[in-house]
Amino acid sequence: MEKVAMLIIVLMTGLISQASGQDYKKIKKLVDKAYYQQAWKLVKQELVASPDDHLLNFYAGLSKLELYQQDEALEYLLKSDKRANDKYHFYLAKAYFENDKITEAKQTAALVNRDQLTEKEIFLSDELFISYETLRQSPEHVVVKNLGNEINS
Repeated sequence: MEKVAMLIIVLMTGLISQASGQDYKKIKKLVDKAYYQQAWKLVKQELVASPDDHLLNFYAGLSKLELYQQDEALEYLLKSDKRANDKYHFYLAKAYFENDKITEAKQTAALVNRDQLTEKEIFLSDELFISYETLRQSPEHVVVKNLGNEINS
């Protein structure tokens, strides 16, 4: 009886893993097509069963980052690691930057393998830090005034 129960457990574990593999493929496909909201919905369901899964946390972080939910993106990306994706450090640096954690962003950006990035991603990465340094060195003081209903509506 114990052997039968053990066999059932092993088979069920295999089926669950196989289902997760299919879901990874669906999630990756959605992310690759920039369907971040749909990817997030699927990742969210999978995270219930596997909250520590580094790959699910990576896709959750990437989806949240692209959905402009930077604080959540950083939380998920920090639960992941470089095994999840070749561009992990790029997205983590971007999440740090968008959460105003510039020191961490710079440290993480130093770990990015630029050979893995597209030209657009390299430009974006460089531009973020150049813009930040330019503004930091010569800040512009802006005064915002209420100019009335005609202008502010």
